[in-house]
Formats: sequence, C-alpha cells, structure tokens
Amino acid sequence: SLEELPSILILHLKRFVYDGQTGGVQKIMKQIEFGVDLEISKSILSAECRASPKQRQYKLFGVVYHAGREATKGHYVTDIYHTGYATWLHCDDSIVQPTAEQLVVTPTASSTPYLLFYRRGDTMVGMEKKS
Repeated sequence: SLEELPSILILHLKRFVYDGQTGGVQKIMKQIEFGVDLEISKSILSAECRASPKQRQYKLFGVVYHAGREATKGHYVTDIYHTGYATWLHCDDSIVQPTAEQLVVTPTASSTPYLLFYRRGDTMVGMEKKS
C-alpha cells in the first residue's frame, strides 16, 4: 500500500526485458493506455493515507517516449505541458513545437511511453487550460 501521496508521481514503465537466450535486451512493444487524469484508488492506500485530506487526483504534465523498435537503438523524445503557453509541447532534440493532447496520450506504434510524470491536483498552479 502507498503510505503517502507524492506531489509529483513518476511512473517508470518497464519497456525492456532481459532475454536469457540471447543475453540481450528486448523492447516490449505492447501498446498501453494512459490518460491525462489519474486518480489513485483508496484501495491501494494505507489506512493513514486514506484519512489524509490530500487529493488523490493527478494531472499528466510530461511523457518520455522511446522511438524505435529495438532496445539498443532508437531515440528519446518528450512531450511536456507548458503552463505559460497552456499547451503541450513536443521536444525532439533542438526542435520544440506545439502538439495536441490527443497525440500525447495516443503515441505511434513505434514510439512507446517510458516515463509518465503526474502532478497532484492540490499542488497545481497555472495548469488551467486557456479557452
């Protein structure tokens, strides 16, 4: 069970597995679903944490992807939510450009999410979207 709800929750998705036959590492290409909003279920919280007034809602603000089909080759890119611009930005080396939220949560088949960064709802300032 979780003893405390962190202000920043980083989910490290194990996208690589050791292959005992080859002695190498294989990339796991399985598609996963994740959303911008995440609520931590009370069922996985300790009794003390369940009694805490802290919010259990989190908002996605960053994703690191591994682009490529092999574990030993490829390229890392990231999408981040920029509170000042109130939009998502796609960062690929020196190229930074706006991107749609839908593209953040539905990556291409060869670009797999590796790290998900969430911020607890009661710690957010400036995360509101502009209309």
